[in-house]
Order: sequence, then C-alpha cells, then structure tokens
Amino acid sequence: IDGQYIGVYTAYEVLEIIKKYFDNDCSLLAIHIHHLLYMKLSNIESILNGFVEAPITVFVHDYYLCCTNYNLMKNNIAFCGGEGLSENYCRDCSSYENSKLIEKEISSFLNNYKKRINFVAPSEVTKNIFLKFHPEFEKKIVVLPHQKRVGEYNGNLEHIKNNEKIKIGYAAMPREHKGWLVWKKIQRMYKDKYEFVVFNSSDDIYDGMDKVKDLTGKSADWKTQEEEAGKYEENEKKQQGELDQLLEENEG
Repeated sequence: IDGQYIGVYTAYEVLEIIKKYFDNDCSLLAIHIHHLLYMKLSNIESILNGFVEAPITVFVHDYYLCCTNYNLMKNNIAFCGGEGLSENYCRDCSSYENSKLIEKEISSFLNNYKKRINFVAPSEVTKNIFLKFHPEFEKKIVVLPHQKRVGEYNGNLEHIKNNEKIKIGYAAMPREHKGWLVWKKIQRMYKDKYEFVVFNSSDDIYDGMDKVKDLTGKSADWKTQEEEAGKYEENEKKQQGELDQLLEENEG
C-alpha cells in the first residue's frame, strides 16, 4: 500500500479490512483490477459481490483478457494480429486450446459485472485489439496514456570520463518479443564501443554483458513474503465459511 509491502491476504481478510473502514463512516469509491493472471476468479468475485455499489475499473495492461498468450505472440514467435479468439485465426497456435478454456471463464466473469465495469486502455491500438475480442464493451472503454511529457528532465547531464564507455541498458527478461535477439545483435556489433547492461530479477549471466539483479527492492523482505504467501492455501478453506457468512450479512 502506497509503495510499502503490507502482507499476503485472503479474500476474506481483504473484505474484513475494508469493512472496518466502513464502520468508521468511510465509503468505497471504486475497485480497480490491474490483472487476472494467477488470480482465482472466485476470490475476486467474493470481493466484488461484497461491495455491490462500488464501480469497477479494469486496466488493460496487456492482452490476458483476450488470450493466455498475453502478448499475442503466435507460437511465441510473431505477433498474431489480434483478430479475436476463434478457430479460424487461432487453430494453429499452441496457446489456442488453453485460451479457449481460460478466456471463456474470463469473458463470463467480465460480463457478470457489465453494468458496473469500465476499462482503461493505454492506447487506441490496445483498445481496438481488446474490442476485437470483447466487442460488447465498446461503450465501456476509454484510452488513458501511461505518461504525458511535461517540462524537461535536467538530471544526469554530467559528462562521462574520456576513457569511459557509454552504458546501454536492457530492462527485461530475455524474450524475443521484447527485442532480445535484436539486443544481442547490437551487442555483438558494438561491444567494443559501448557497455551493455541487463536489468532483471533472474540469476542468469549473459555473455559480454554486465548484469544487475532485482529491480524490485524486495530482497530484504522476500523470505518473509514467501512465508506469508505459503499460508494462503492453508487459511483459505478455513475462512471460506466465514466469507460466505460475511457476504450474507452485507446483502442483508
């Protein structure tokens, strides 16, 4: 919360925490959903159903709402065109069979909240591709760019030493759709002129490149986070009955 790690909570615990604020004459203005990957839809539904007056905003950061291959890379090689999930377009893609199952659940989930839900896309391109998969939300989506340039950046203007190489960074896991093959080609071509640095959270070492690990700043607390995350499954069944009871009280 506000940049600070608080803990790992079940859906029941989230409802309990928010309910305490309600008891202090506070109201829930909106519910924001940033991603459904690795999320249990029934848990999200429990929260949404517990606060039926709150509008829902879903941010379209990638295309997981459309396909389990959330970058729309056909067979993890090339962009598929994003023409919608169908036998005609997708039958020869390795992600299709899994997507048919997962995306059917996601589509049902989104449509269950159609009266309350709105979507925010970072660009017109993202919006248009999303609508090819979910045309029913044409009037429920707006474009809000990630950044707007305001003013000028005046930092990092110091001259480097004459014998120091300019550093060029690649901040991502090594994936073809993130330009990894192009990056390696550039590194081979200009390795004597520039210093190439890779930033990601893996333990991998890359030939001819420096490596900086862990951009998240989570390492100091990571053991604690893993321990708390491990309690999730253990607590979930125990608290399910209490969750159902709480939802019944809210409906009443």
